[in-house]
Amino acid sequence: MARRLEAGVINTGLSQLQIIFNELKVKGRLSKMEGVGLRRVLHPYINAKCVLSVLFCISPSQVNLRSTVATLKFAVQAGMVTVKPVKEATVTNWPLLVKGLKEM
Repeated sequence: MARRLEAGVINTGLSQLQIIFNELKVKGRLSKMEGVGLRRVLHPYINAKCVLSVLFCISPSQVNLRSTVATLKFAVQAGMVTVKPVKEATVTNWPLLVKGLKEM
């Protein structure tokens, strides 16, 4: 039962990533709608100006063939996303950052 729940959560996260990759590929940006789950967490950080690095794990075992094929298809789709990283000048409020870290 726990493995089925884990698989469901993983698939939901991958579906959210797929939505993100599709929007970046088609529109070049994410829509204003934040979404749910993983998409909500990543929404503020992913855009067409960021650097994306994704690691895909596959298995050489025949037992895992279906998962490996699905992962490779997902990797191909993710590889179609084109981004143009831009270094932006940021201003860090060091006193506020230090205060926040001390409170942790």
